[in-house]
Amino acid sequence: MFSIIFQPWNIEYTPSFIGILGIVFVVIVGNVLAFTAYMRGVNMIGPGLGILYGFAEPVTAAIVTVLFMGSVFTIWDALGFAAIFAMLALISYSEKKKAAVPLRNEKNPI
Repeated sequence: MFSIIFQPWNIEYTPSFIGILGIVFVVIVGNVLAFTAYMRGVNMIGPGLGILYGFAEPVTAAIVTVLFMGSVFTIWDALGFAAIFAMLALISYSEKKKAAVPLRNEKNPI
């Protein structure tokens, strides 16, 4: 809705040297390094735990926004938290259920 009203593609902007450095910093640190660190972390702890930590990111972002930026915590935030925690519980339950089922192999043909 914001983009329809203000049409940012019509705003004239020529970045200064500092503006270009800011864009480069955001691209390199905010995207390339962050993604590389995340993928290395997933490689180290495995995809099961990696997805659990990935689900925690929006919760952390919402808490930081409320605590440090003065944002209001609404019912929609609470519903989002509930949905995330429900997904975490379902994934954790599924992982425990998989671990309890013995694997079928040559020595154990169940």
